[in-house]
Amino acid sequence: PRFQSEIEWEVDAVTTVTIQSGGSFRGLLSGKLFTFDANQTADITATGANGLMDGDTESSSTWYALVGVGDTTGAVAPKLLLVDTSDYPASIVLPTGYDDYKRLGWVRNDGSSDLLVGEYIDGRFHYEEGQQVLTAGASATFAGVSCASFVPPTIRSGLLYGNIQTGGSSGSAQWRTTGNGATTGKQWGSAGSETSGYGGVFLLDSSQSIDYQTSVGTFDIWVEGWVDNLEKDS
Repeated sequence: PRFQSEIEWEVDAVTTVTIQSGGSFRGLLSGKLFTFDANQTADITATGANGLMDGDTESSSTWYALVGVGDTTGAVAPKLLLVDTSDYPASIVLPTGYDDYKRLGWVRNDGSSDLLVGEYIDGRFHYEEGQQVLTAGASATFAGVSCASFVPPTIRSGLLYGNIQTGGSSGSAQWRTTGNGATTGKQWGSAGSETSGYGGVFLLDSSQSIDYQTSVGTFDIWVEGWVDNLEKDS
């Protein structure tokens, strides 16, 4: 297995990501086990180990791979590295003194170049605040909604929440994986005159999109996070 013990980390500020001590990973190149003996914090405003990959520059509205880096000789302790999605994994450059790595997650920079705060635990990342991707949707036929700004490029399982805003007792909504061709999808209706909501894990297409349609009511969708099976990804 790629992991000896559970990896837990959090985006604890708009420029930093901290991984908890005790977590470990096996390097993709050597298979060697690396363990974080102390908390490590990566700062996107710095470069090198526990910072942004050398050669990358911080950009707004960008995904960054959160990578654990290790030294197979044991001369230096494992650290973190943030790598622009355009460079991961094909063009990754390891910091001086490190010769192995493994992706431990993804983080997102918003339009103001602030990291979106949240935490990764038990194989799931949860935003501190849900990110809205649809407001007052009213399509009577299935229409696509992109979640790509808030679900990473390698992820197909999104933690989504939908809410019927109007429609009373007759309001209802459905959603399905984009492009699956189903004529009906997951459906629920509002209770009386109150709004009705539903959340869970939803399968997205390869572009992180989902379809929705409504009957009578309008529909909002938020991304609450995603499921990331690190064992299956480099």
